[in-house]
Parts: sequence; C-alpha cells; structure tokens
Amino acid sequence: MTVNTVRQLLAIAGVDDTLLFNDETQAQRLASDLFDDAFASCMDKSYEEIDSDLKSYTQLTAAQGQIRLQPGVKRGIKAFVQWTRDMIRTDLDPAAVPIAVFDIATLMRRYKSHENFVKKSSTISSTANPCQFTPSTKWDDWYPTFINFLRTIPGRDGIPLDYVCRSNDAPNRTPQTDILDEYALQAPLNGEAFKTDASEVHTYLTKFIAGNSTAEAKIQANLAQKNGRLDYFALRDHYEGIGINAVDILKADHTLESLFYSGEKKPHMWWDKFESELTSAFTTYDKKEGRAVYSNEMKLRALLKKINADFLQQTKSSIQVDMTRIPMTMTYEIALANFRNSVNSKFSVAGNTPHKTRRAIQQVRGRGRPVRGKRYEQRAPRGRGANRGAFTQKRTDKSFITLTDGTVIEYHPSFKFADDVFKKFKPEDKQKLYDDRAQYKRARAVKALAPYHHATYANMYPNQRNLPPLPPPLPPSPTLPPSLPPSNTSISANSTSPSSSYASIMGGRNSQAGHRHYQGGRPN
Repeated sequence: MTVNTVRQLLAIAGVDDTLLFNDETQAQRLASDLFDDAFASCMDKSYEEIDSDLKSYTQLTAAQGQIRLQPGVKRGIKAFVQWTRDMIRTDLDPAAVPIAVFDIATLMRRYKSHENFVKKSSTISSTANPCQFTPSTKWDDWYPTFINFLRTIPGRDGIPLDYVCRSNDAPNRTPQTDILDEYALQAPLNGEAFKTDASEVHTYLTKFIAGNSTAEAKIQANLAQKNGRLDYFALRDHYEGIGINAVDILKADHTLESLFYSGEKKPHMWWDKFESELTSAFTTYDKKEGRAVYSNEMKLRALLKKINADFLQQTKSSIQVDMTRIPMTMTYEIALANFRNSVNSKFSVAGNTPHKTRRAIQQVRGRGRPVRGKRYEQRAPRGRGANRGAFTQKRTDKSFITLTDGTVIEYHPSFKFADDVFKKFKPEDKQKLYDDRAQYKRARAVKALAPYHHATYANMYPNQRNLPPLPPPLPPSPTLPPSLPPSNTSISANSTSPSSSYASIMGGRNSQAGHRHYQGGRPN
C-alpha cells in the first residue's frame, strides 16, 4: 500500500530534497514549517500565506538557511496544495493515492474555478434565496429552489452545501465536467467538516419552513441532532412518499383515471388545463422512474380515450387513421397540437361564446381591450348636439371589421373614425360605411320627425285622410361619391309640397348636412 508523505509530494512538486541545512532538506523543512507534516493543513493554507512564508525564506542569510525557489517550483507547491484539497473533498486519502507527477496547469485551473465560486457565493446566494415553504407551497416546486440555494454556499472545506442533501450515501465516482458537481457527488458524509455543514443546512431549513406546522412536526424528532440531511429526508419522505404510495404518483394515477375533455367548460375544465394535467401526469412517472414509463403509442391511446367532445371527433378519427400507418409518424405532441388547433378554431372570433370572441379579438389586436373607432379620434366633435352620447353609449347592434393592416375594430354607422383609420378601410367596407351611414341618418331623421308629423301637417291638411305619408327611404348609393361634394339644391322654407315641408320642419339642417356629408372625401 502506497504511503505518501508531505515531504515526498513536495519533492515531486520540484522542491530540492538533497541539499541539507541542519540535517534537513529543503523539502523536509517546508513540509514541517509550512504544512506541519499534515495533509489536512492544506485545507486552511491560503496561497497568499504560502507566498508570504516563501518570501520570508528568501530574506534569511545562508547561515540561517536561506531558501530561494524558482517560480516554477512555487507553482508546483500550490499545485500540490490543490491536489491535496481535491483528494480530501472527494473522500480520498492523499497518503494512499499514488502519484508520479503533478499536472500543474490543470490543478491551477481547478484552483481558479473554485476560488471564483467562493468569491461570488455571497452575491449569488442572496439572489437564489428560496421562498418560504408554506402549507400552500408545492414541495415539487420548492425543494429544487432550496437545493439550488445550497449549491451557491461553500461549506467548511469549500464544498457546495447541496452535497448534504444528495440522494446517494456512497460517493459517485462518475467523471464530471464541473468541479463543483464532482465535489458534491463525492464528498464524505461523515467527519468534522460534514457535521459543521449539516448543522448549517439545518439552520437554513428550519428558517424556510417556519410557520408550516406540518413541516415543523416532521423534523421535530431530529431537532437535537441539528442534522440538515436528516431534516431534508424527513420532509422528502412525507411530501413525496415512498414507492407506489408517493403523493405525486397517487395524484398522477388519479389524473389518468378521472381526467377527460368534453368541451370548454370553465372553470371546471378547458383545453389548456386538460393538456397541462395530462402531460404532467406522464412526466411524473418518467421523473420518478428515471425512464420513459409510457411509450408514445401508450400516450396516444390514453389521450384518445379521454377526448369526448363532439366537435373533436373528426380530428380524433384522423389521428386514429394516422396511427395505423406503417411507419407511424403520429406522436403524442403532434396529436395534442391537432386537438389544440381544432379547439382554437372552434372558439375563435367566429365562435358562439361571447368571452371567446372578446379574447380572440384581443389576440388579433395584440394589446388591451377591443376598441371602437371612436378611440382613434383626435378631437371631440363640435357643434350643438354633435354626436351626443356616442362616446358613452354601449350598442348591442355593433359588428366588427378588419382593417388592411389586420387590426380588428368595432363598427357601427354612428361611430366616428379618424382619417388615419378610415384610410385603412377596405374598399368594400368604405362602401358599406357610406350606405349604412346614409340609411342610419335617414332613420334618425324620420324618428325625429314623428312627434311633429301630425301637428305640423294638420293645418295644411284638415282632412286627416288626405295626410301624405312620410317620404320613403332612398335606396343606398351603388358607388362611392366623388371626392368633391355634390351641389345641393336649396329648399325653400315656404314650399308647401310634402317634401318641402319635411325639409322645413328640420330647420334646413338636412340641407346643411348634405354639404358636410363628405368632408375630406369620406362620409362624415
């Protein structure tokens, strides 16, 4: 069995082991003076202290035993220190591991990596601080944040504290690319350093579960030991369960037995929730077993059994046909996407559900609530009674149109639209607005005239049987008018014709409105 000494390893690092001073070689003197002939001293000996000690040797006289070392030898000593630390941190005995030469470059890189971890640990740990583990907090969501928090904190010997809560008791010697992972997987779970680290983890754990009576009760039996590893596994066994009785496994079993989709029935079930819960159940099994428990075909069969909605039967049949093809290209993820698209198509803007319509409009616009054209106004209308109440009225007969840039807006002939919005109207929508607005204004005029009809005409037509009917609505204009407004014929207020009386009663406003009807080449 190999038995290394500090002196021997210093000699391998390059320190002269032949020159004598007071019957001691340089390697022997440095082993005794710098490291007390003990490998454990390397855990607490900083590189700054080594440099200081070596400098003091250069200030001695030859009679006093002066030692001058080349820079390469000094690096070799530091490499020896890092190698020794690696051995102790990975539960290996430096005295029993054979070594012929130190890979100085690799060891110095490992030193720099660990030094950087220690320097940044305080800042990183403050950002990685987990939330309190309350009764409403899910264990599966919380414990990864706690483990990540422990990983940011170096323990007594510089090992990240997450090693205290690792699953395996024995060291895992599988090579790792990350030096910190290597330390955490191989660190000893005994000894003075582990006891110190386990106590620190206990302190953190009791802090984060404070106020959670259930969690506090589970670690009550271990309080005297102040062992964070015992505390952590007591909590894990409770919240995760053991074997087939694990809480998350039982929940996944219940999901696969009871979950089904028969349509958008909020708050009880809707597609997004259905898809999330089903996928989560499959993932739970895989996570617990460390393998794919349900194959792609098994997931597909389970999915199809749970789809009961009538409007999805065609999509379901299509997927079933694809599953019979050789080779089968249908996957669980593709099937979910097909069903999702069918649901979204059913409950889109054209759907029958009001809240779905509003949601779809919001998605098209990309922000906020759907707005009427009035929101695009740059200024309020002027004039006595102009558009009175139009800005607060909620119409039930409105509709929706899509502009040339894809924006969806509310539409009604009574709404005002700013110039920049009107320019984005499709040609057919411009024609529709012209026709609808003309018809809307005629209807309002007829409604306004009704209270005066008989009172005004009674004097001209004493015989009520000769009372002329109101003018019929004009047919809609087949085309948009020219950019310049047409000339309007003035109507005399003294005219006695039925049509003249109609215009006179309105006080000439209809004539004036005709001139204003196409301000800026567009309906007003």
